[in-house]
Parts: sequence; C-alpha cells; structure tokens
Amino acid sequence: AYSSPATLTVGTGGAITSHPSPQPVCAGESAQFSVAAEGEGLVYRWQRDGVDLTDSERVQGADSPQISISPVAPEDAGAYRCRVGSGACAVFSGEADLTVGSPPTILVQPQGQTACPGEDVTLSVTAEGSDLSYQWQFEGVDLPGEEAQTLTLTAVGPEHAGEYSCIVSGSCGTRTSDTADLTIG
Repeated sequence: AYSSPATLTVGTGGAITSHPSPQPVCAGESAQFSVAAEGEGLVYRWQRDGVDLTDSERVQGADSPQISISPVAPEDAGAYRCRVGSGACAVFSGEADLTVGSPPTILVQPQGQTACPGEDVTLSVTAEGSDLSYQWQFEGVDLPGEEAQTLTLTAVGPEHAGEYSCIVSGSCGTRTSDTADLTIG
C-alpha cells in the first residue's frame, strides 16, 4: 500500500546584501532603518527586540525594505532587524540599535548663598538627560576648568560676590540653570 502523493514546496529565502545601521536620535526626531536583499517574491517584516512590528501612526514600512519611525519616543529604543524571505526559508538581517536620547532637564537649581569672607562655598546643579556636560559661569563668563555638577569656591572674598549659573549640555540640547547670587557679607 502506498500513501497519497505529498507536495514539496521550496520556499525562497533572500540573500541580504545590506544590513541596517545603528541610529542614535533624540526623542521627537525621526529614525530610519533599511535592508537590501536579493531574491524573488521577498516578504519583509521588521522587528524590535525580536517582536514583529506593524504600521501605525508613527511607524511606517514595517513590511518593506525600509522602516521609518517619526517622531521617535523613548519606548522605541531597542534592537531592530528585518526578517526577509518567506516561510521557513526566511533570513534575518543583523541587528541595529536605536538609542533615544533626551534633552537636559534641570531637576535641582543652584541656590543663592551668603558667606563670610574666608569661607568655602559650594554651588551645585542636578540634571538628567543624555551625555551631559557642565560649564559654570560667573557673571555670564565661563569659569575655566569648572565642568562638574558642583562648583566649590575656596576662601571667598569680595571678588567672588555676584551671579553664578551652570550651562548643562547634552547630545539633545542645552539648558542654563537659574542664577544663584553669592553675597559676601
């Protein structure tokens, strides 16, 4: 006894010729990933962290060689890759990370103080954001070498009296702190 004939279907996989590249962007900007492949009747499906994506108001091209995300939100961060081909013969592109930066936000402003001559004074700023750096200013002029969250003035005198502020810079923008008045008295 013979069984009924079986049909063997051979799927078409794609040969990926170009993989997506990492995208560092700031929240609110746009990001695009693309893949190039050779083969016939190729089907594309983009994934973030191994989960299939679908088109939405902000995501376009989830089933095409190029996907666009605009505007990018923090929850879009992750590893993107594209499945190319059909059925069991599908292949995956390499993964490309989308990193989403945020602009600087000053959480704690420097506070004005009154100090006696000869005392040490500390001013500080607390901020969050991506790739932050700091530059303290006195009367609107950069203080050379004062590039930390905390500014310490040793043995203050009348020449230290005035307005201090801190410029907080990051990969997604710049913010200037409120002015802190130092009174020597």
